[in-house]
Amino acid sequence: MHIITIPNLLSILRICFTVLFIVTFLNKKLGISILSLTICIMTDFLDGFFARVLKQRTKFGSFLDPLADKTFVISVIIVLMFRNYIPWWFFGIIIIREALVIAGWIITYQHTANLDTKPRFLGKVSIGLEMITILSVIINTYTQWEIINEIIHELFFLTSVFAIGSLIDYISHARKLYQR
Repeated sequence: MHIITIPNLLSILRICFTVLFIVTFLNKKLGISILSLTICIMTDFLDGFFARVLKQRTKFGSFLDPLADKTFVISVIIVLMFRNYIPWWFFGIIIIREALVIAGWIITYQHTANLDTKPRFLGKVSIGLEMITILSVIINTYTQWEIINEIIHELFFLTSVFAIGSLIDYISHARKLYQR
């Protein structure tokens, strides 16, 4: 089994750029923080793309990719809440969803000793919306454009709906697996 693959390197890169984003955002380095955030979002898309195209799906990668997603989303959401750029209810929904998904991974691993996680469609949509919402909030912190401000409020609602929907989907799927 190969651990060093292009998709896995992209997931590791996403974790590194998450740290860079946090440092540069907190130090108000606009260009670098938006660039690092954009790289995080692009690597999330590209690691899955390359895993399929290059047939480089690995058990390690199926664990590393969602770990990089969780690291990115949780870290950035905490920083945005700390700076009061997102409402508390949105923060709560996203953090609770991420915490419960992580708990589900741990429980599943304890019962199956298998790190091979399969993403669900609603989970992919949810994480994509979370990243778009985060990017919009970050851009808005620097630009304060009214149009982005209006879009952000809609994104908070839409992202929350999909986060809750994907959590329900994961719980339903897990219940079916345990009933077998």
